[in-house]
Formats: sequence, structure tokens, C-alpha cells
Amino acid sequence: MYKIIDISGYFNNIGATNIHNFNIGNLSLGSSSFPEEEIPFNKDFKYEKIPFIFKKKNNFDNIQLEGQYIKLKEAINCEEIFFVGVASNGDMSGQIDFLLDDKLITTTKIRLTDFTSDKPAFLEKVVLTFNYIYSKSGINNMRSNMWVTKQTFNSLTFNKLKFEYNPFIHIFCITCNVKNGGI
Repeated sequence: MYKIIDISGYFNNIGATNIHNFNIGNLSLGSSSFPEEEIPFNKDFKYEKIPFIFKKKNNFDNIQLEGQYIKLKEAINCEEIFFVGVASNGDMSGQIDFLLDDKLITTTKIRLTDFTSDKPAFLEKVVLTFNYIYSKSGINNMRSNMWVTKQTFNSLTFNKLKFEYNPFIHIFCITCNVKNGGI
């Protein structure tokens, strides 16, 4: 069973824009952004039967990793955790701490390929492909990808995530495969 983790309260970056506001995109040092008209915001979306939710909140749509904590409403027992995201300005990895209250349970790495790459640098899979992106000057006919990566555990109970500081990693969605209480 799956549980979607709502991360919209932690959004701090604009990774998707449209033809009218492309100048506020901030996915890369070059102010790139995905075409928001091609992302299924606030719609049911499944990738290989795994549900995800893409959201926008005051134009923000992803977490740029800046050492923040993500607090869940309740502890969950997770076997797999899926992250939809991208790296920018190169392929990147960053540490994630899983905590139960304030006790460190385990640490792992999230690894994501640059959004401009056609092939994964790690073991991710393409979840969305775009035929263009926006840049400071408007439409740029460059293909780009959004990736899904997963971490697998025997059993992991946690209620907080702590991300390492790496502003070149962007997380759009998180879903857990839980032992009980999911959808």
C-alpha cells in the first residue's frame, strides 16, 4: 500500500513555469524551468502503479535541498520510499536522515541525474519527459527529464526526514510503500 507524503508546506523553489511567468523559474543557475502545462499538477498521477501528487503553492512546486526537516503528521512504517526529482548543474547525491521523533534511525543517500541528461547516472527511471524547457529568454527546445529514485528498507519507522544542504537537488514528490495504513 502507498502513502503520499504532502511536502507542499516545505516548497521553496519554482521549478515549473509557463509562457507568462518563465522569468521566475529557478531550477538551475541559468533560471531554467519545466513547462508547467505538461506536469499533472493536482491530478491523479501514477508511475508503474505508484501514486504521486504534483502540487503548486504560490508558484512554488519543489523542495530545493537546504538542510530542512520534513515532519510527517504521524509515524509510518516504510519498506520503500520514492522521490520524484532532479539534479541541476550536474548529477548529484545528498544525504537523507530518517528520524523517529528526534532519534536518528538510519541515513541514506538520494542520487539524482541532471534534468538535461537523457540517460540516468544512477538507478533512477524517467517519470516525465519534456520536449522543451523555459529559460530566461523563453522557450528552449531542449529535451529534459524528471526522475524517480527509490530507497528500499526491510522495515523503517520514521516521522521526520532531514535533507543535506545541496541546492542542486530538487524534490517534487515523495511516496512511501508502507506496511499498513496506505492507499
